[in-house]
Amino acid sequence: MQTQARLHYLDNLRVFCMLFGILVQSNRLYDQGPWLIFPEISAFFRMASFFAISGFFAAMLYARWTPSRFFKHRLMAILVPLCFGLLVLNPITISLMTSFHDPAAETLGFMQALSGLWTERAGYSGPLAQVLQLWFLIALAVYLMLIPVFVPLVSGLGALSQRVLSGLPE
Repeated sequence: MQTQARLHYLDNLRVFCMLFGILVQSNRLYDQGPWLIFPEISAFFRMASFFAISGFFAAMLYARWTPSRFFKHRLMAILVPLCFGLLVLNPITISLMTSFHDPAAETLGFMQALSGLWTERAGYSGPLAQVLQLWFLIALAVYLMLIPVFVPLVSGLGALSQRVLSGLPE
């Protein structure tokens, strides 16, 4: 198997997006100031860049590996962080977030945050309130489940367009 050269520009883009994300998330602590422009700027490109990079590398893996190996790898890469985030990181984050934004309120313990009691206090509602910043992992899991449907469809469209284009005069 031939190995390809590393695509440093994609690594650099991913690092930039991660560092910019840290800047954006740290600015959520403040309600005013000139730095509030960073979340607005971030909305235009950061998560879209992450999804594009993820899709690019997922397509490379899908072409290189067997479908079963690909799905096992992607399930581990998506579901393990999602479960860890939901069960460990979210309760800690929620407890800290609610106590930071309302210091007079009773501090939520780990189990209270895990149970979802924080949603009323924090003003969140709906079935996805528990996932907070983990929404992108859920989106990636949905995209992963759609691959068996879309890969044959896109492959068929590619072959059809190539047949159509090859019949055009030059």
